[in-house]
Amino acid sequence: MPSYIPSGLLDDLGTVIGQRIKANAGGGGASLNVQNFTNRFYLYTDQRWISAVDGNYGFDDINSSESAGTGATPLVEWENQGLPFDVGDTIKQVQFRLRTNNIDVGDLELYLAFIHPDAETRWVTGFDNDGEMTTVVLHNDLFKVPLVGAPITAAMNDRSRRVVDLNYTVPVTGELRVFMRSTLPPTATRYAYCTTTIKHEPA
Repeated sequence: MPSYIPSGLLDDLGTVIGQRIKANAGGGGASLNVQNFTNRFYLYTDQRWISAVDGNYGFDDINSSESAGTGATPLVEWENQGLPFDVGDTIKQVQFRLRTNNIDVGDLELYLAFIHPDAETRWVTGFDNDGEMTTVVLHNDLFKVPLVGAPITAAMNDRSRRVVDLNYTVPVTGELRVFMRSTLPPTATRYAYCTTTIKHEPA
């Protein structure tokens, strides 16, 4: 047995771990990257928005409890660490596979935003407040009974899936942010157990 790692093996492992596949859409054979994140979203009685990411761990925090306020739309803050994308990348699709631990949450409102500094050069000079950041809303609709798309007939405490097609091409290096809240005030703190799948074509 060789005592070294054969040439090319790490590249092969990286390909598998990164879940890089070939997409045949349009016959172009473009490379499609797939990333999955599993989080437990806290659903509070005041129906506050919850960010999937925070300022410390980003998507790597399995307990998503970062408050984004109780307004009509979530508070999108510069310091939270979303999923990064480069100029020219195309975010093709986001999928949510989830269930809640109680049906008293009603439905779930989903909010997807892409944030980037107001100029590419700020990744060199820095930005440290919301005024130096641009927010692009990519999606805002319900999970179970959306305004756009077919309704889901499953109960909220059953596992089900919502697919959101975006085809958004990144104009300035930035990050994808994901938010969620219940449409009804639960009688106690509830949870949504969610796997988020993000598919994109690199530039």
